[in-house]
Amino acid sequence: MIEAIKAVSPLPIRHAVVTHHHGDHAFGIQTFKKNNINILMHPKAKNLLAEEGAVLFGYLENLIFLDWTAGTEVDLPTSF
Repeated sequence: MIEAIKAVSPLPIRHAVVTHHHGDHAFGIQTFKKNNINILMHPKAKNLLAEEGAVLFGYLENLIFLDWTAGTEVDLPTSF
């Protein structure tokens, strides 16, 4: 996603907004953080991610049986 954004804009990516704690929105936060991008998320969503993230990630791995989750972690936002 970061490369796709850079392909259409020369401006730096400073912030990313994660709308909720489901994996299709929140898994991969660590990639943005590694690129010094501030992650914004509602405090309630952050708490749900902290409480349920590992379980949701386990469901995802069990459902798809694919290697594309390798290296993905449940990580929390930097701001809320």
